[in-house]
Amino acid sequence: MFDLHTICHAADGIGGLFVEDGEFTVAMAEHCGCGEVERFVALLQALDHYSIAAALLEHHIEFDQCEPSSHPEAAAVFAAA
Repeated sequence: MFDLHTICHAADGIGGLFVEDGEFTVAMAEHCGCGEVERFVALLQALDHYSIAAALLEHHIEFDQCEPSSHPEAAAVFAAA
């Protein structure tokens, strides 16, 4: 059984790393794969950090030179920011 309080606390902690440290966001964008970045983007959006989610995805796409088809939700992420 999952402890929702613990899950939410952990999600807030991870989201806080992106909020507090721009270098963390850049490092995650450069070192994570597409699927991992998409999960972090979804987490940041769930925590109402839309501009950070967009920055993470944008940097990842540029750094990895991703094809547009690799991130079909990108336009919606950027529009939400």
